[in-house]
Amino acid sequence: MAHRSSSTWQSTQLAINPSHFPPPVPCLPGDVVTVLNCSTNTALVKWQASIGADYYIVQAFGVEEHESGCETDTQSCVLPDLMCGFTYNISVIAVNSMCNVSQSDMTQLQAGEDHRRIAAQVVCKSGAVAVSWEPSKDASLYTTVAQGNGGYASTCKTNGTTCLFNDLLCGLNYSITVSASDETCSSARSSAVQLNTVSCVPRNVTAKMVCSNNTGVVSWEGEGVYSYMVQAFGPDGHKMQCNSTTTNCQLPNMHCGQLYNLTVTAQDGLYVFQYDKLPCRPTYVKASLLCYSNSAAVTWEQASGALSYLAVGVTANGSYQTECNNTMTYCTLRNLQCGQTYNVSVFSQDESCSSVASDKAYIDDSVIHCYGVELVVSKVLFSCVNLLLKFSLDPFEPQSPCAPQDVAVNTQCDDGAMNVSWSPNPDAQYFHVAAVSNTGARLYCNSSNTYCNISGLPCGQKYNVTVLSVRDDCESKPSAVVKTSSAPCVPRNAEGHLDCVSNSAWVAWDASEGALSYFVLAKGVGGHNSSCTTTTSPCNVPDLKCGTRYTFHVTAVNKYCNSNHSTPFELETGIQK
Repeated sequence: MAHRSSSTWQSTQLAINPSHFPPPVPCLPGDVVTVLNCSTNTALVKWQASIGADYYIVQAFGVEEHESGCETDTQSCVLPDLMCGFTYNISVIAVNSMCNVSQSDMTQLQAGEDHRRIAAQVVCKSGAVAVSWEPSKDASLYTTVAQGNGGYASTCKTNGTTCLFNDLLCGLNYSITVSASDETCSSARSSAVQLNTVSCVPRNVTAKMVCSNNTGVVSWEGEGVYSYMVQAFGPDGHKMQCNSTTTNCQLPNMHCGQLYNLTVTAQDGLYVFQYDKLPCRPTYVKASLLCYSNSAAVTWEQASGALSYLAVGVTANGSYQTECNNTMTYCTLRNLQCGQTYNVSVFSQDESCSSVASDKAYIDDSVIHCYGVELVVSKVLFSCVNLLLKFSLDPFEPQSPCAPQDVAVNTQCDDGAMNVSWSPNPDAQYFHVAAVSNTGARLYCNSSNTYCNISGLPCGQKYNVTVLSVRDDCESKPSAVVKTSSAPCVPRNAEGHLDCVSNSAWVAWDASEGALSYFVLAKGVGGHNSSCTTTTSPCNVPDLKCGTRYTFHVTAVNKYCNSNHSTPFELETGIQK
């Protein structure tokens, strides 16, 4: 530390004169305050000005023998290079030009804590990171910061010399530092220690089944791993595995009905979970046709791993499909189309997957082919997987035939009859025709051909005509309704009178049942005719010739027929004067 040299005083005898006395000693510096800068290990010392002082010297003597100091002509000074963890006794000395000095009271200061030999390592079993260091003298708290290369930082505080980080992200590089502090100060951070956390254990693992080929597809999320291995262990002893450098892997040919335990192993991590079992396909499927409802009852045996079942009936040409489902081992296929051959299959299902289709079977006129073995059809339905139903050949409970198509009615008005025809239907043994009138009367005829006649129709009736196909005492649904009518009834009590002014005749009659309109015809003796048409009585027949005898009759008309003529009557027009 630099000091100014003091002058040598010589003893000289002087006359008594105040100006010849030496300067007084400076006053003591007062109110000494120290402010420690922990980050730079320096201390700012302040004090009150001392009367008679030309400059000041600050001295810091460490208890551990280290010294520091500074000199200034102001009221503050910075003590440099303080040692971490050292305690210093600090004093301020006021000095004047004659080297007279005054020293302040001693002030004590403790510099920031030190920390050395930091170590960090991964706890293999848990994946946590443990950090340790040598203790710093008089430190009361240590702060450890782990800064990840992805921006994430974690902090651990302790009054000991170890910290355990349980929240560091996997697969990242961390820079770890430690700082010490006491009641007054915290040290700067230590030099950083670099550490890689464990490779990430696979997370968000999912498994899906490719139901068509019994392949399991396992996928997951993970970082910092070069390869993964997936292993599957079934309760029946079946084992399989696949390896991947990506985040998915396939397990082929898994056994149905087995609940697999799966493990996904990363380079430094393991994830274990359970895989839902794939349901097995149903066996021993039976089907029985229900004639009157165009339905089929389907049954089967319980399948391992199934939570529910789906039965599907598809026509042989693939144009129509119907389904039913149940958690039990039976259901009913409804709304079957008539005259069709159906392939019926039953599938097992769980929350996410359906089993593969069961094996095929066929049926023809006399034998059932199942697994290559021919079995004679008996009164007991044969149990066979994926039974192919040919309804027209079923020997027990035949399906209803199709309803007749293209039904047409030709009313034979003069005979009081109707002729009903339709398109051929090979599913039917014969046909039943019903004609129901507006009064509720029912007329019938049966035929094994494509036509049928119903006679004896009362006049003036409207009819709804339908045709049913019949086979083995099983009727089809009715055909589309065709509307027709019998001939209207003959008008009664027809009469008339002449209108001489206009040379016309007014004809009246009683209304006829079934008539929509009426036609009145007047036939003259000389061959002259006149007529009128109306929907109600009376009707005016115009343009009659003078002096001519006319015969009048009335005919009732509807959409399909004309009635016979009414009882005729005669009128003779007057002679023109």
